[in-house]
Amino acid sequence: MLKKVFYSILICLFICSLSACSLSLSNSNNDMNNSRSLIKSDNDKERMENINQIDILKNEIEKLKNKLNVSDKNEYAKLKDDVKDLEDKLDLIDDDLEILYDKDEITREEYSNKEKQISYMEDILENIESEIEKYVEID
Repeated sequence: MLKKVFYSILICLFICSLSACSLSLSNSNNDMNNSRSLIKSDNDKERMENINQIDILKNEIEKLKNKLNVSDKNEYAKLKDDVKDLEDKLDLIDDDLEILYDKDEITREEYSNKEKQISYMEDILENIESEIEKYVEID
């Protein structure tokens, strides 16, 4: 009887270790796939540098707004890809901002101001995307 209990426990431990190992492998594969599309940093200094690029993104969004008057549908497809890229960059910056705020690396005021800027830029990108979709549907 004691042998059966011992073997049962041993089998359970073996199964648990296998499932944990496979879970670890699948998570690391997902992390590798995600890191190819966006580079996330574990370094607070690099996170701060990402956040300080908000002004650069503002300029890129303005340039994108000015490109809305093209006549070729292929150009609109490229513009839509550009919108997606900028949205991804804003998401990364937003994530970095939250992490730094949680670590008390930035003040509440800085966090609030940057968050408002990000929200505003996301709204502009949504409007640009709507304009692109309207044009593609009309033509």
